[in-house]
Amino acid sequence: MNKNVMKKLIPDFLKQIDHKLMTSYPLVWRTRVHYFLFFALVGNLLAVILPTLAISVFGAFPSENFFYTGQVLGGVFSGFLLLFWGFDQQRFKMFPQTLKNHIATMGLYVICVLCVGSVFFTSTHTAVHQIAIKGSEGLGEEYYDFLRKNKLFDTYSDSYSSHLTTIKVAKAKEIMTFFNYSYTVVNDNYISMDYPYALRKKANVYDQAQAYYYEGSSQSYNSFSELFNIMMIGWLLALFLVPSFLMVLSGVGLPLTFITIGIQFFTGIGIVLLSFSSGYSGSELQLPMWYFLALLISLGCIASIVKPSTISRFMAWSTVPFIPLFMIMLYFTSLVNMKLEETLFFAIPYGLLFAGVSFILTGVMGYLVASRVELPKAK
Repeated sequence: MNKNVMKKLIPDFLKQIDHKLMTSYPLVWRTRVHYFLFFALVGNLLAVILPTLAISVFGAFPSENFFYTGQVLGGVFSGFLLLFWGFDQQRFKMFPQTLKNHIATMGLYVICVLCVGSVFFTSTHTAVHQIAIKGSEGLGEEYYDFLRKNKLFDTYSDSYSSHLTTIKVAKAKEIMTFFNYSYTVVNDNYISMDYPYALRKKANVYDQAQAYYYEGSSQSYNSFSELFNIMMIGWLLALFLVPSFLMVLSGVGLPLTFITIGIQFFTGIGIVLLSFSSGYSGSELQLPMWYFLALLISLGCIASIVKPSTISRFMAWSTVPFIPLFMIMLYFTSLVNMKLEETLFFAIPYGLLFAGVSFILTGVMGYLVASRVELPKAK
């Protein structure tokens, strides 16, 4: 039943592309990049249409919790998608014969990660954009300042009544109508509302969205900048780690994959601690020789394989996650040595550069491993 439903969701032209790739380009077909590209296109269209309808047409004002909850749920969904994707890769164990195709496979994995990440960025950016343009520039700051000065949301009680002048009551009515917030005008000088703290959340989001969109200042801490930074860091880490995870999972299966990545993770933590203990001079973090020693040990593990076996395959594939972890440590080491303004400017370009080098070197390491163990090959 579920398979039939999924088949109906896939258009005929995509099925034709799938068949063509399976028969002519099995390595490309195996990555499922064509599905990621199609559903990323659909997902980005929905990520533009749905927030636009909800905010600009129906007048919704999502809270900060909505944005962060959305990211958490999206992260959980991405985790399940990664596991499903990994199991699918393990079902079809076809490894490239050439170094070029190994690197190309890593590049296709990166494209798939970018497709998933683009939906998150598009939906969040569209929502913030639609909130910000609901009124003129500076209106969010004006509304928030009025509500704060007149103490219309400085209470956690379920209901609240405020004594205002006639002019201020009219202004308060304007603001609450703008936010689609229910209120009751008791008389010309009294206005009553339920759950005033909910009004604060709406005013806060509007003020922050305008400050972020128009690059101004907000009345409170702007969490949207923090949200986009968290999304960017998560996206960069996925670019580093997901291609390596999929390659190792294809080679040794899920249980040993978690063991190998766990070993490399704690090894990486140890290297970081050694970096700070032996290489930190108070103002600059030096790149220690431990990095290169770990790399030599990894290459030695691969070179020591004489006869393929379960143990030798485990040893070989356990070296692959070292590359992205090595590049992540190298990346953050370079950021630590920068000034704050340089870090903010170079964080993304440096991250993309290091991620690019990471997936290329991961492809090289995968090629070295595949050439030492018995694995089914495909052109």
